[in-house]
Amino acid sequence: MKRVILATIAASLLTTAAHTEPKKICYGQSYDLAQHPEQNVARLEICLMPASGNYARDFELSFQVRGREQQLHTTGSCQGDRRYLQCADGSIDLFPNGTSGATMVIHGFAHVSDAYLSGGPFELERTQQ
Repeated sequence: MKRVILATIAASLLTTAAHTEPKKICYGQSYDLAQHPEQNVARLEICLMPASGNYARDFELSFQVRGREQQLHTTGSCQGDRRYLQCADGSIDLFPNGTSGATMVIHGFAHVSDAYLSGGPFELERTQQ
């Protein structure tokens, strides 16, 4: 009887753990291209999730550029802690600013499809997820 109860509890815990969504933290910013005609990035967002493997966090980076309706996406992993994360093998630095936002710097280029994202610092606000 004890084995049946323990097996039921274990199965219940595994089912609950499998249905628990990982905590996702996102930072983003929209830009008014009419006010900044030299800028091509209309929207930028980076989301951090619990990592798979030996990394501190996994990330999803999405951005929208001038002249395109669809968002472009890329993913990868980050190392670091809650004050500083280095992502995409050192191509992206992310500095969370407490609970309100983050600063992101891209070294070189983040390449997605036939679009590139570079530069910074990008001042990003915490978004709801």
